Amino acid sequence: MRGRLPEFMVPGAWVVLDGLPVTANGKLDRRALPVPEVRGAGAGREPRTAVERTLCRLYAEVLGLERVAAEDGFYDLGGDSISTIQLVSRARTAGLVITPADVFAHKTVARLAHTATPAAGSPRGQAADLPIGEVTPTPIMEWLREQGGPIDGFCQAMLMTTPTGAVTRQLADALQALTDHHDALRLRLADRPDGAWSPEVTAAGTVRGARRVRRVETTDGQPSESLLAEQFAAARGRLDPRAGVMWQAVHFDAGPRHPGRLLLVIHHLAVDGVSWRVLLPDLAAAWTAVVAERPVECEPVGTSFRRWAALLAAEADTEAREGELRHWEEALAGVRPLVAGRTGDHGTFGTAGNMALPMSGEDTEPLLTRVPGAFHAGVHDVLLAAFAVALDTWRERHGRAAAGGPVVVDVEGHGRSHRLAEEVDLSRTVGWFTALYPVRLEPGRLDQEAVRRGGPALGRAVKRVKEQLLSLIHF
Repeated sequence: MRGRLPEFMVPGAWVVLDGLPVTANGKLDRRALPVPEVRGAGAGREPRTAVERTLCRLYAEVLGLERVAAEDGFYDLGGDSISTIQLVSRARTAGLVITPADVFAHKTVARLAHTATPAAGSPRGQAADLPIGEVTPTPIMEWLREQGGPIDGFCQAMLMTTPTGAVTRQLADALQALTDHHDALRLRLADRPDGAWSPEVTAAGTVRGARRVRRVETTDGQPSESLLAEQFAAARGRLDPRAGVMWQAVHFDAGPRHPGRLLLVIHHLAVDGVSWRVLLPDLAAAWTAVVAERPVECEPVGTSFRRWAALLAAEADTEAREGELRHWEEALAGVRPLVAGRTGDHGTFGTAGNMALPMSGEDTEPLLTRVPGAFHAGVHDVLLAAFAVALDTWRERHGRAAAGGPVVVDVEGHGRSHRLAEEVDLSRTVGWFTALYPVRLEPGRLDQEAVRRGGPALGRAVKRVKEQLLSLIHF
């Protein structure tokens, strides 16, 4: 059926009946139909080949499962676009070459095993790639520049536990190896005559890691919140993209008998959420090598950020991309503010707040596994559909707009899924790849009673939103 039908029309479960239940009038009795039972992970057949065994192991590792069967689908088990990149990276380490597009197209271990190729001798990632030099600004970089204002402190940070007795000098050596290996950590911004800036990658060895690491003594390895906030603000203040200072580190040294902490602050131009999943394992490997006094050998990087940026710029000038302009114009047509007629402050970063609503495992388990699996969708499809329905219901209740109207939101993607060339491999490339694009969601008209009852009405809304998202072409 997958070979003949669109993905959304392929059933997520099969139920075999001796006969269909009917009403007294001889019509199908839908209420008497049994509820399909969706089997759990690992309940299917065992892997039969070495490749299948490797992929089953990797599926389980990435998704945090005890066991995965050969017929289990990656996204049915809770996989998403970011974990797809993790899977691709780990597969390469295990000697198999797959791409995110392969995982999305084939999904199950059994089908993906026929696509995977040995890493040795693979043509992917072998094209000429010069990572050093001026970098074409990517769309998200241009977006940041267009916001105006200072950008020096625009960063992400991670707090890690260091081994007992860790020495600041050794941490600096490990960070030095990391910086020499990943080009984005050596970015700097060069001012252009028009007042804008242009990124460039400097050569390995031009950044001295020892100058970027500060040591702060602590008594028990647990820096207080006030000390953390103070040191984070100081590290953030030392970032200077125009001088090539893209990262700062603070070692909270608890002495030889207690684990310490390492605060790593990196400018957002050089890192995104996916990049951390590459950097942290590499940092751990570099630390192990430094302590053992042997050379640091990180896993190779496929396509450089510089080459990807050039491919992206070239793609933007193609007729195919120019032909999409009308779609984006229509997506933004007739957009109205959430609160019609509101005057005064429309909200800024300075006035924004946040709300956290904890959810139980009983609620999140089906959200992350069974519901997306039933619709052959991703978790984000379900969440966006829920948001669109909730917002539409709120607007109707408060008289803001007629029910069933469009909801336009800005959606972020990790930006690494689109293949501009056959040999492109971004599974281990560090940088800011984020894609930001408007999405017009139209879940269809649902009255408030239908929303409270749930069931088929909400299912149809999920399918509509999923198809609207599938119609988009984005990076």
